[in-house]
Amino acid sequence: MGFEFEYGRPDSKPAPPQRPPRRPGRRGLRQRISDLWRRTPRAGRITVAVVLVLAASTIITSRDRGSDATLDEIAAASPPAADANPAPAASRPATTPPPSAEPEPPPETTAAATLPPVSPTVTAAVSDTRPEPPPSTAAASEPSAAVDWSELALSVVYIEADGCPSLPSSFYSSGSGTVVRGGAYVLTNAHVVHDDNGAPCRELAVWFTRSFEEEPDDWVRTALVAADRRLDLAVLQLEAPVSADRSVRVAAQQLEPGESIRILGYPGAGGLTMTLTRGSYSGMIDHEGEAYIKTDADISEGNSGGAAFDEAGVFVGVPTAGIEQVGLLIPAGVAEQFLDRALES
Repeated sequence: MGFEFEYGRPDSKPAPPQRPPRRPGRRGLRQRISDLWRRTPRAGRITVAVVLVLAASTIITSRDRGSDATLDEIAAASPPAADANPAPAASRPATTPPPSAEPEPPPETTAAATLPPVSPTVTAAVSDTRPEPPPSTAAASEPSAAVDWSELALSVVYIEADGCPSLPSSFYSSGSGTVVRGGAYVLTNAHVVHDDNGAPCRELAVWFTRSFEEEPDDWVRTALVAADRRLDLAVLQLEAPVSADRSVRVAAQQLEPGESIRILGYPGAGGLTMTLTRGSYSGMIDHEGEAYIKTDADISEGNSGGAAFDEAGVFVGVPTAGIEQVGLLIPAGVAEQFLDRALES
């Protein structure tokens, strides 16, 4: 069963919508008044005009009188000036303020000027018990700087491991890694740079990308410094260190249940461009005596050895395996200890 489509002819386009009609209520009233005025004799029109002028004059006059009366009442009901010891009315000028060396600042608001004065005793009591003002909340109210994931992605690299003993010459191992320790080293999984029998591959190269959307086009040879098959961690040393801005700080972190996790790496599916997947932290799991972070973020085969971050862009772990809907991350604290031992020896 196929799909049927209907094609309209050029002359079958719908007509443009018409202008909406005017509201008839206002136009009818105006028309009735105009008709009534035309039917009124000239003498009647003059009479109506005189009555309207007199009525308007009366309304304006009464409004002005009412305004004056209101001002007089306000002046009579206003309290005296808010002085601690007010002087008698006879000794003060009626319209001019007392001379002063410096002009007094105007009151902040009209409402504050009409409040009754506070006695010195009450003021002292309030000032003694008044708490300290809270610290400025300007910094706290400002939104935190957003993570530039395209910039952070430059710290994640693509790794090719060739010359693996148990693999045919036409095959090579590949995965992802993260630039660490000032741009001189790369952290990855041990199984990325070893063959299935645990033997290290002889030729290692690290590829860098210039942007998140582009395939890596610049590479540097590396040497294997140390690897731990049990932890599934390895560290490589770059022959030519890169900028320290690409380096990621590896340190133990604390995750909360449900906290978001983002994973950067090169899955190898659909080209060699990087991918960013998102999931959440769902607890820990023990496997063969080691603790791993569980997440529902997608971890493809090529993501091994990449980087996992929290929403603030802080490194939290190394992706190592994905089983159905569960991904496993080596905690950042374990990776930190491994780096310390490998680089101190």
